[in-house]
Amino acid sequence: MLEQPNLFAEKVKVYLDPVKKEVRIEQYGLLSSEIESEIAKTEEYRKVKNNQINWVKETESFTNKRVEWHLSDKEPKLVIHFNYTNPVDLEAMGIYAKDDEISVFEYENMKILAGKPTEEENFVTFNNKELIAFELTFQVENFVEIKEGKKLIRNDLRGKPLFGRKSDDFRGRLFQIAENKGQFPTAIKNGNTFLLDEESNKLTFADDSKGVMDFLDNNQIRVQVWRPNSKTAPFQEEDQIYTYEFDNLLLKLTPITKGNQPQKNKEGYYFVGIN
Repeated sequence: MLEQPNLFAEKVKVYLDPVKKEVRIEQYGLLSSEIESEIAKTEEYRKVKNNQINWVKETESFTNKRVEWHLSDKEPKLVIHFNYTNPVDLEAMGIYAKDDEISVFEYENMKILAGKPTEEENFVTFNNKELIAFELTFQVENFVEIKEGKKLIRNDLRGKPLFGRKSDDFRGRLFQIAENKGQFPTAIKNGNTFLLDEESNKLTFADDSKGVMDFLDNNQIRVQVWRPNSKTAPFQEEDQIYTYEFDNLLLKLTPITKGNQPQKNKEGYYFVGIN
């Protein structure tokens, strides 16, 4: 789970075998928006190759997950493999199983590579006893250029994010500490609040105390508070790393050790977005 992705593919091929319950995703035309344009030298390539990036939570039910880089091939690609047990779990990647059918949204520039689907209401539907394969091509002409026969991100866009940050979901919002009693956590009356600046990582507390919330990969954040006090609670450490979960309203922060393990006797803190 990257906070800020910098690699993307111009073309994706998806292969699904409903009998063996196997999925293979091949990504072609890899482009980097980092200053370094050579894929094998990018930070994102290094992180993925060294298993420093966790799989997203929605893929927890999948097994035999692995990523393969094929950068020396005539057409370099990134290949993702996994198996599934329950076809319903494929909804995590936009594939819907019902009865004896498997349906996929009919995207623009979609090409069927295997299977005999029918089309209805913006979906293509396959029989779940046949091999399914399709290709998606994305339009990149507006932000690429050709240099020495290679397609690259335009120089004026290099080093700038082309995708939204994972943390954009709750930047610019005011949060109030909540208590986890009953079925759902609820905001504590007159409880401490903090505001996370929409553009920077600056934190502002009710008494105008300041801090910084730095976003790391794998749903982790580092919170630094200048002069912690009662109004900055529960942030009482000058420097602490947390894992975070967010569902558009409720934010949960769980303090972790330097070894990425939850701290003993600390279940985490809840905050409710109030704007």
